[in-house]
Amino acid sequence: MTRLTGLWGPDRPETRAQQLADRTRVEVANVIVPPVVIQRRAPRVRRQPALPDCVGCSIGGRTHALTGYDASDRDLWREAQRRETGVFNPSDGTLLEYVVDGLMARGAKPYLPGEEFDTSADPAGWTEDLEAYDIRQVGAQHRRLYLGNIEELYVALAAGWAVIDGGGVTERFMNRGAEQAGIAAGLDELGGDRYGHSQGQCGYNLGVEIEGVPPGDVLLYAGSWDTDFAGCWVPVLDAGGAVIGREWWPGHFWAEAAVWPQRWDAHAIELRAV
Repeated sequence: MTRLTGLWGPDRPETRAQQLADRTRVEVANVIVPPVVIQRRAPRVRRQPALPDCVGCSIGGRTHALTGYDASDRDLWREAQRRETGVFNPSDGTLLEYVVDGLMARGAKPYLPGEEFDTSADPAGWTEDLEAYDIRQVGAQHRRLYLGNIEELYVALAAGWAVIDGGGVTERFMNRGAEQAGIAAGLDELGGDRYGHSQGQCGYNLGVEIEGVPPGDVLLYAGSWDTDFAGCWVPVLDAGGAVIGREWWPGHFWAEAAVWPQRWDAHAIELRAV
């Protein structure tokens, strides 16, 4: 099975090298990096049945999880394209930086059930290019993460920031199912220079032994291919960060921390409920 993706790759005018040069360090005062961090998950698992809108799904899912606002993934993706090229093409992907810019400056519409099946370029209701929405994050802290230092990722997640990244995925990854819940995705799944795909990050585990969770240093991701993709066990933490149980998260998966340096781009933003 080949699933829809939608992140422009390093062959675009802004290359990965340029992206890395443009990053700024994530330094959040008084943030302790505990061995396990699990952020809230979005009440709705994202899905891409017809559109290459993974960039919108990634930040839309984290916005939903961390603010409670169920943002339209299609609207976020459309606005990112408008900021990158000035036009919207339902067959095109985009870059992560533009979807973050759009969320900060303009916000996003609320999710409309069924919108993920709408492949028209300019349907009624999608024409108000510059209208602002209450979820916009004007003045929010935003950083492009340095892929050479995974500690920046841990700090951002521990601070409660939304993190999205993107890079190549393989067809083996696209066929990941619930039977692989205890196996972390490695570079044979999250790697390469094809099928650029963006996803949200929900947490990490730095080697703590937890039933059903893959061993070693692993990262928790939210997919955008509905509930029939992947699925994994996630630890439940008490207020002090201690593991007190586990629960099943459909559409999510664990990945080896070793995949992080091979991502193409990553961003963190301190989302604020409005």
